[in-house]
Amino acid sequence: MRKILIATDFSESAAQAASFAANCFANEAVHYHLVYVSDCHVKPGRKQPKLPCKGEKCGANRIKLQQFHQNFQKLLNPKLHRSDVFFVDLPPVEALRKQVIEHQIELIVIGCCGPDKKPQLGRFAQDVIIRVQCPFLIVPPRAEIGTNNSLAFATNFNNNYQSSVMNTLTDFATTNDLKLKILHFSKNNPDLNAIQNANREFLNEFIEDPQAFTEIKGGALYAALDEYQQQHPIGILGLLAKNRSFCEQLLFKPTSNGHASVFENQLPVLLLHE
Repeated sequence: MRKILIATDFSESAAQAASFAANCFANEAVHYHLVYVSDCHVKPGRKQPKLPCKGEKCGANRIKLQQFHQNFQKLLNPKLHRSDVFFVDLPPVEALRKQVIEHQIELIVIGCCGPDKKPQLGRFAQDVIIRVQCPFLIVPPRAEIGTNNSLAFATNFNNNYQSSVMNTLTDFATTNDLKLKILHFSKNNPDLNAIQNANREFLNEFIEDPQAFTEIKGGALYAALDEYQQQHPIGILGLLAKNRSFCEQLLFKPTSNGHASVFENQLPVLLLHE
């Protein structure tokens, strides 16, 4: 049985992410862990509460978590799915790391909506997706599974790829009947060095489909990807977390010059950790 964590703050974005996950794994045996991380520890100057926190706000949020759980259960098949809730009184990174280790979590699902309601990662999400060593599925507010039938893994072939990363990538593609593509981003230089060639060959042997490889060019990654997405719609974008340059350009920084961001294009992201 798969073990999937869904992080919630009770927002519409979190509800959408939960619904997206339920659709992705509708035909798989899954134990869902619905986790709310208390904000008692993240406000500057605030005295840390005794654990578990019994303040009025925490009490109200425990009720909201149960309501979130009840709504989520309506999306599940009781013959295939289990779900439990966890109210965690720890700082966000520590909270999720603890859940991953104690419950052997295979995937963390989070919504994508900033304080101004734009489809972007908030401070909490930016912190945990890099520091918590677990694959993440990041879901924009209006994303729909099955809209486009491809999972595109963006790379520059500079990083080596562990088999565990590729297994996660191919397993997600197979589970959701997605065609796996490799998008090679090149800044106008098509020639690969020895390291890049070795990494490309590894991907080629793992995927065994020469037609899966596509090269996209451009000065800015977000612009090249946006232009490619307009002509060849992608269902889900795969990224390697240790490729910090790609994460910075596609996940953390706002775009400009008239190009839509990954999340403005309602493109879910599968972020892979080794």
